[in-house]
Amino acid sequence: MNKPKVVIVSLADWAGSGHNVCRAINSVGEFECRHITTYDHAYEFPRDILVRLSVYDKTTQPEDLVKDAVNSPSYGEVSQLISEADIIHLWNTFPGEKSLMSVGFPIDWRKVKVVTMTGSMYRDHHTAINKILKEWNNLKVTVQDALFNFNHEIPSVFIPHAIDVDFFKPVEERDKSIGSYRTTYKSNVRFADKDIAKLSVILRKYPDWKIELNYSMSWKERIEKLSHCSIFIQDISPYIGIWGRSTLEACVLEVPSMENYSQQVLLNHENILGKPPIIKIDEDTFETKLVELMESETYRKDVGKKSREWVREHFSYPVIGKMYSDVYGSL
Repeated sequence: MNKPKVVIVSLADWAGSGHNVCRAINSVGEFECRHITTYDHAYEFPRDILVRLSVYDKTTQPEDLVKDAVNSPSYGEVSQLISEADIIHLWNTFPGEKSLMSVGFPIDWRKVKVVTMTGSMYRDHHTAINKILKEWNNLKVTVQDALFNFNHEIPSVFIPHAIDVDFFKPVEERDKSIGSYRTTYKSNVRFADKDIAKLSVILRKYPDWKIELNYSMSWKERIEKLSHCSIFIQDISPYIGIWGRSTLEACVLEVPSMENYSQQVLLNHENILGKPPIIKIDEDTFETKLVELMESETYRKDVGKKSREWVREHFSYPVIGKMYSDVYGSL
């Protein structure tokens, strides 16, 4: 018996989230899933199928997008997958959105059954998103941040990131280095400059420690470097949201992680994800907790091992794949 076919379609897959969800769904085996994205990513995250489109702005004409798409080597395969799909699942985009319709995909909008919104997309555009989803009130909405459920305008199902646990191999030998994508990325990220300054001041007292990683590396380069770090820091300054892929990838590599996440996040996730091993910090406690980690290798190893098991229990492919399969099965 053939499995029902699901196609996840996203305009972009900025952190490889949609691609990993697709693989997680296939690992469960109840549905046959493919993932299509229409923009390449500068940092080379893993992907399934790419329809290469030029980055466009308000001056871009629909015919330019159609020309880009049709000339893409994968366009024929993509068109066939979409036309044969039983369920179309939109990722960080909306039904009937101009840019999706403009590329000439043969989307039967009656097959669009599920929409997923991730962190920054929803935080930055939640008013417009809520309006569109209200108009398409027959859709299942899933979110990767349970904080979105605090807004009850749109009922949603919280399903966290999918992590390929077995892909990430912890190492024994680690450097005295601190991995931090956020604090070394100086543009387009809230509070980054403040965080860099705070971290730099502390490390002056520990000259044998250094800051590793930056956001300009490819995904594979960053994972390789991260695996040899001894500590990972996501945010020192307040930053709304649940732990993103960067923090979870550090956890699964057994790198103890620190982040300023809100009490709301903690309370809203404990009944779903248990008590996280991620060390909660704020501007007042950051230095004390960081120094405690830097000065005890035993403590770092203990937090690291708990972190990997936490990811396996709550974010691994079989766990997340089953959650999406249940959503599809309920349609």
